Amino acid sequence: MCGLESGYNPDVITTGLERIKSTSANGEVSFTGFEFDDYATVLLSSLSFVSHLPDIYKRQFVHKGISLVAKSKTLTKSALLQEISKLEKAYMR
Repeated sequence: MCGLESGYNPDVITTGLERIKSTSANGEVSFTGFEFDDYATVLLSSLSFVSHLPDIYKRQFVHKGISLVAKSKTLTKSALLQEISKLEKAYMR
């Protein structure tokens, strides 16, 4: 399961993502502006994955994890780590 490297403040990432998150009337979540990629890249850089995965899969897990958490609840460090870890674990099966 993935973990968070030391030296990163995940609150900056989660707060920033919450700030640019938009939810439509039918529950679809989107992110405004160009900051999403910046936040996703910083989050990706701050994670340590248990397994040696190709970078493309790590990036997909981060993007999908952010989207899944954003749809169901407020973006938090623990919720993101949990969701990204689930995606990593499912891939390793």
